[in-house]
Amino acid sequence: MTGDSSHMVEALVGARDRLPNLTALFFGDIRQEESEISWIQQADVSPLFKAYPKLEVFGVRGNEGLTLGALKHDCLKELAIETGGLSGDVVREVAAADLPQLEHLELWLGTDNYGGDATLSDLAPILSGKQFPNLRYLGLRDSEMADEIAEAIASTDLLEEIEVLDLSLGTLTDRGALALSNAPGIDQLTLLDIHHHFVSENMVAKLTNLGISVNADDRQVEEEYDGDIYRYIAVSE
Repeated sequence: MTGDSSHMVEALVGARDRLPNLTALFFGDIRQEESEISWIQQADVSPLFKAYPKLEVFGVRGNEGLTLGALKHDCLKELAIETGGLSGDVVREVAAADLPQLEHLELWLGTDNYGGDATLSDLAPILSGKQFPNLRYLGLRDSEMADEIAEAIASTDLLEEIEVLDLSLGTLTDRGALALSNAPGIDQLTLLDIHHHFVSENMVAKLTNLGISVNADDRQVEEEYDGDIYRYIAVSE
């Protein structure tokens, strides 16, 4: 038995004939009391998608060793990857995935201190709004580049396609919030979720006045050390 999750992938693939109607799977449901998220050792989970063609919901926690392969699935509607630092390799696999039914995409991007080296360029196919035509919820959460993501989204037509934009758990400031407030299509959202943020009360009020539902709970306070400003995401180690 290895220290990563490959043996569990093999076991689940081996059980496919006993679980022919499996539609939902969360892989790596390990709580913080058992292991920090950055300590979770994952593996190549791509065999699971081939083994379970009726799968509609798939979630995975942990970035270390994780790969999705050339992801193609005709039924998957929800994909969530929870990490304290999501690698650019995995983000590129998601961005290139063939998931015609995908409605809910949730990526915890994290920090480069724990492997989160994805760039805006890696996210570009997702932000274009064209890769997943049925997408209704987009969560780019727990990100140190929340402002840059917000600005990139504001320059696309994505907001006219989705219903929920979730930039929560990250380091969003007035800079990103201002870009969103001025973005065409922002008033088409049913929910903008930015909880755990660094946005001022005045800017939160501006977002709220757009007439959409806004979750701006858990406002954070910047920390200053030796003249440098620090903002922290919610989940890292």
